[in-house]
Amino acid sequence: MRIASDREDVTVMLKILILADSPVDIGQVSFALQGHNLTFATSSFEAAELLRENRFDAFVSAVYLEDSDIFQLLASLKADGALQKTPVILYTCGNKGAGSRALHHHAHI
Repeated sequence: MRIASDREDVTVMLKILILADSPVDIGQVSFALQGHNLTFATSSFEAAELLRENRFDAFVSAVYLEDSDIFQLLASLKADGALQKTPVILYTCGNKGAGSRALHHHAHI
């Protein structure tokens, strides 16, 4: 992310946790967010542990995961006062019902 100021351009490197269980997704998200400090989790359990043990500027997750329930993880984030304000970005690559389900569950925590 580049921020322009009166003095000079400043590059901000964000610390981002990414939850993805597909090598293709990991590659695409890595490419899209290159230049930032990226940490990867491949299950919602691993992501929950990392979120509680570290401070991240943002959390990015696939909506559809083979062995994880992102909606359960989002509910636990909402309930955790320390994590409530962590920005969450969800993406989906083809499961049309998952996107509307994310909105229904107020994934915009």
